[in-house]
Amino acid sequence: LMTLCAVLFASCGQEEIVSDNGNGVKAPVTISVQAPVNNPLSRAGVTVPDGYTMQCIMQLLDTDGNTVGAQDIKPVADGKVSFTISVDEQKDAAKALFWAEYVPTADVANKVYDTSDLRAVGYNKASFDMTDAALMAACDAFCGKLETIGNASVTLKRPFANISVQPKNPAQAAGATNLEVKYNALSGYDILEGKCTATAPVTYTNASFNPANGAWFSNFFFAPADVTKFGGEVSMALTGGYERTITIRANALPLDVNMQIMAKFEIGDGNFEVDVEVDADYEALEMKVGSYI
Repeated sequence: LMTLCAVLFASCGQEEIVSDNGNGVKAPVTISVQAPVNNPLSRAGVTVPDGYTMQCIMQLLDTDGNTVGAQDIKPVADGKVSFTISVDEQKDAAKALFWAEYVPTADVANKVYDTSDLRAVGYNKASFDMTDAALMAACDAFCGKLETIGNASVTLKRPFANISVQPKNPAQAAGATNLEVKYNALSGYDILEGKCTATAPVTYTNASFNPANGAWFSNFFFAPADVTKFGGEVSMALTGGYERTITIRANALPLDVNMQIMAKFEIGDGNFEVDVEVDADYEALEMKVGSYI
């Protein structure tokens, strides 16, 4: 009987139980990701834009924060996806980064963000048509991290502040039919550190602009952990029956991560002072990730 037990123990594969040189028993780790999509019963639910699908990326890092192996990219079906970190990968990998985003079904390469390195997420596009509702919705994304492989859970949230800009007196701009918004967006977002290391010029155009139709501009701004206000100017050029360039001054827009911010200004002859409102309930929109062995 003792001999039989010894044989059975020796037959256990590496996938079942492994001794890591005295550092404890290891086994493959499965990371289960839950995305907040298509959930009509909760505010935390969002809808995948028409013509897009959601994908999730996992990037492993060593103890020094260097990338280990290739990224693992998987489609998110019904708001769920899972990743497996093998025993061999755990020999070098100590941390994991995650990024979930929307990609166009017909042209994946034309997605909004450059995610070739999750320690420096940038922009894959520089120009946006604000009349393309699906494209603007696809600017949304979620990210998170595991500081230690095998943690019980991690929550994926937007790394952005969702900022909308709207005038208090839109009638002053009556006749304008075109709007062009330009600014140097924070870029190079490092999911591990929660910081941005670069900027990228972006342009948003609306050739069917009506100044009376609510917010003139609404989009996602990276909100790094070490930055509380957007340091650049936002230029809004109106043309058509009314021509004027309105500039939101630097450091006027707060960058509260995963918050919805409404910035209101009054069209006048002087500086454009901005009043800010923050919707704290917006933070309910998040993705939960649980890992287990």
